[in-house]
Amino acid sequence: MKLTITTTDRGCGNHCTILEEPYASALANIDGLAHSPNNRTYRGVRFGSGLAGKLVIYFSPWQFGRGDEWATIAGAGVGTMDVPQPKLDAIIAASAAIDAVIEKAVPAQARATT
Repeated sequence: MKLTITTTDRGCGNHCTILEEPYASALANIDGLAHSPNNRTYRGVRFGSGLAGKLVIYFSPWQFGRGDEWATIAGAGVGTMDVPQPKLDAIIAASAAIDAVIEKAVPAQARATT
């Protein structure tokens, strides 16, 4: 599927994302967990580095894009390229898995009183 990709330099490497929904929101969710502090505490839930490591996937379009597509995006900071459907499916699934952990989490006070 042809989608709009952006890339920015975060100082520790490039960060790439997709502008179209639902992929933009799913990648933002994954990125939130990937960069969460305090033993991977994200949206009030402590994932720990082990679980976070299993749930976080990375979007690296240079790995599957044609060289000319990626070169254009890298040079301009934005562009379109074909993203394989299995990668898009993996993005949605990873975000859903993160949401599922959050939805099943028991608040700390509720645990203390049970």
